[in-house]
Amino acid sequence: MWNMGTRERNQNKQPVPREKPRKPAARNSRPPEKRAPRGQPAAQKSSRGSGGRRAEAAVEKKEKKRVYSARRNKYRKLKIGVLYTVMILAILTAGIAIGATVLFKIDTIQVVGESRYDPQEIISLSGVEKGENLITIDTAEGEAAIMSRMPYLETVRIKRKIPSTVNIEVTEAQAAGCIAYQNQYVIISGSGKVLELAQAPLEGVPVIKGAAIKEAELSEEIVLEDETVLTLISDIETARAAAGLASVTELDLTNPVSPTITYDGRIIIKLGMPTDLEYKLQTAVAVLTSEDMKTAQRGTLDVSLAADKGRSYFKPEYGTASQAGTSSEAGVQSEEASAQTAAGSELSSIPENISSAPDASDSGADLANTGNDGAEPSSGG
Repeated sequence: MWNMGTRERNQNKQPVPREKPRKPAARNSRPPEKRAPRGQPAAQKSSRGSGGRRAEAAVEKKEKKRVYSARRNKYRKLKIGVLYTVMILAILTAGIAIGATVLFKIDTIQVVGESRYDPQEIISLSGVEKGENLITIDTAEGEAAIMSRMPYLETVRIKRKIPSTVNIEVTEAQAAGCIAYQNQYVIISGSGKVLELAQAPLEGVPVIKGAAIKEAELSEEIVLEDETVLTLISDIETARAAAGLASVTELDLTNPVSPTITYDGRIIIKLGMPTDLEYKLQTAVAVLTSEDMKTAQRGTLDVSLAADKGRSYFKPEYGTASQAGTSSEAGVQSEEASAQTAAGSELSSIPENISSAPDASDSGADLANTGNDGAEPSSGG
């Protein structure tokens, strides 16, 4: 009985399963993820979770890809722009090279303007030759070479005329004065350029006094001790040419604030202050060309007040100064004045005064005609 009961009890017992031993956790293993609270979206899980880190990594990767793509596109556009620029420059360079070797070859060289020099000599000094390229010639160097070797040229301009012509334009310098310097005379133009070094004054060229030379080189501008004197020479020469006053034999600048001009070696023209020079010299021309002024008359013509007071004065060499006023409507009124020479001979009648400028109260009046066909200067001197 006992055995049967024991056997039944043993049969009713269930075997107890054995648990497998757990492996030790790895050192780098991640901690167990925490579940998100109920109702919270999966995207808002804690960044500590693997899902959050993967989402952040994806966003970061997408942003990097976008930045890289933008940079690559920008670089590609820049590269294309540089390539186009290089291609355009290459095409232009090739065009210029072709033009320099094939097109614009010079076949005509001519000198424009009158001068004392032979045109072929001028062309030779310019350095320009037929067959050269019109674009590549050095005009400045050619102009300088001509000016240095030909002092009597006031200006030289080398000009291109497409497709194949070169014009050398020249103007001749006019001698304006002779200045004594180191036992010789320096001949200068109105601009002060040294034209010639001569042993004696040139005929028909006035001698300039009161101009101390510091340096004088052929074809270069003269250097004076007083630079204002050179400016005064230029101003007087410009006014003289505009007024048409010829036969000037001397220009005295000893007193620069009151220069004088000697006309025909016999009449001294006083200019006073060096202002309104053109008008004053127009007045002098009107007086000197009048029929009342004898060709052999000597004396002093004062036009210093011609522009301010409308008066000019003539003082004969053997008489006293006299004055006569005129209006633009009445014309020239002259009085006869006689003077006895030391030998007792009588001088011919002379105009005692010529009104040479408009009065201050009548700015519109013109200079009265002082001769048969004398010059009539305007009031805008």
